[in-house]
Amino acid sequence: DHPWDKAIISFNVTCRDDWVAACNGLQGETINNNDGTKSYEWIGENPMATYLAVIHLAPYLIIEQTFTKENGEVIPIQHFVQSNYYDACLVDFAQVPDMMQAYTDAYGEYPFEKYGQALVNMQTYGAMEHQTMTTLGVSYIDGSPDDPEYTVAHELSHHWFGDCLTPFTWKDVWLSEGFATYSEGVWANYLLGYDAMIEYVNINIQNYYKNWQNSARPQTIYDPAYLDYFTPPS
Repeated sequence: DHPWDKAIISFNVTCRDDWVAACNGLQGETINNNDGTKSYEWIGENPMATYLAVIHLAPYLIIEQTFTKENGEVIPIQHFVQSNYYDACLVDFAQVPDMMQAYTDAYGEYPFEKYGQALVNMQTYGAMEHQTMTTLGVSYIDGSPDDPEYTVAHELSHHWFGDCLTPFTWKDVWLSEGFATYSEGVWANYLLGYDAMIEYVNINIQNYYKNWQNSARPQTIYDPAYLDYFTPPS
């Protein structure tokens, strides 16, 4: 169970029939078992670090999008959301194909078989880059058409840095989180232009870190303490 030890993972999940299972990989067969349950198949196609595997279960609705790669391959995008957030998510997730284009331009082709997000009532951090099925906390959903959705972009960018290119050990977690934070600036530049990107980096990244450091003392970036893996230095 190390970041470098990847495997192709598929899922077969049985749950109550008014719920939906959303997992990594491509959605396969869905079977109604006629006993109050349904079984869902999710098929992995690419190696995955074990910490990126996920099963979401909820009465989800699905928002469908696509992204077309330069070679013509169409990447399906599936967002699994609760009904009371559906309309807001249509707005908040509308830019995901553009984000994929921004990172394709910056880093190369999207490396996996699909992308998507599953909305959850998260109790700790706000989001997690589970491979091809990001977990996103409901606190980020506001339905605002003027929101650049930097957290959505951050988690998507992990699919290049963190999911596809994975740190060898957790001592280098800053490489994954650092590239994803840098990628927020890449998205700001793509969407809003250079000046807006500079302003975003100064205010939301640099000043945020400096204010945190003033209260929490300077930290070592490499090999952070166990409970400090995802603090601002990383």
